[in-house]
Amino acid sequence: MKKTGKSLSSKATEALTKTETSKSLMSIVADVMAIDQRLEFILGEGGQFEHSDVEEYITEVFQVPQEQLAEKVNSYCWLIASLEANAQKFEDRAEALKARAVADTKKAEWLRGRLMEAMRLLNLEKFETRDFPGIRIKEVGGMQKLSVCTLWQGNLDSVPARFKNETEIPAHVEVSLDNKAIRKALESDGALYDKPDDDETPPVKLAWLEPRGKKLVIQ
Repeated sequence: MKKTGKSLSSKATEALTKTETSKSLMSIVADVMAIDQRLEFILGEGGQFEHSDVEEYITEVFQVPQEQLAEKVNSYCWLIASLEANAQKFEDRAEALKARAVADTKKAEWLRGRLMEAMRLLNLEKFETRDFPGIRIKEVGGMQKLSVCTLWQGNLDSVPARFKNETEIPAHVEVSLDNKAIRKALESDGALYDKPDDDETPPVKLAWLEPRGKKLVIQ
């Protein structure tokens, strides 16, 4: 009787080989997933990859028979490529979100400025609506900006000694404006002027505090 096809023994061997290969591939996938999950856990805990148990685990992963090594390395490289692709995707998304945030901030600032200007034209310091009962124009807090004339900025010799700092450093003395002393004088005088001897020449404004800015508060 003539035999056709594969023998039962060869079919059994082939089935067994496929089963073993499938188990091997499943094991490789499990190893890769375990590595990824462990790295994710370490990052979440704020730890470092080096000198962690995952380092020892990866070493054990590659301690396999030679015939399985290629698949192990292949899967390992797929994990690396996947993580790098995800990183690039998230970076691109972050840049797009950042650009969107900048654009929306600029639009909101412009609209806020237009509303504040409208309230000024209507002589309104406060306003309220159904959803926003705390709309008001408010002075910006903090220290007022100090300004000095170009004469003082470009020629410190023209600045009175009480408004200068002198710091001795090797080879010379460094001279600079004493902003603290100038600001203290302005708190009482409002502004510092250079008053000429004759009455026809107008006084020169030497230093002053800039008026406080205003902002619109929406609550």
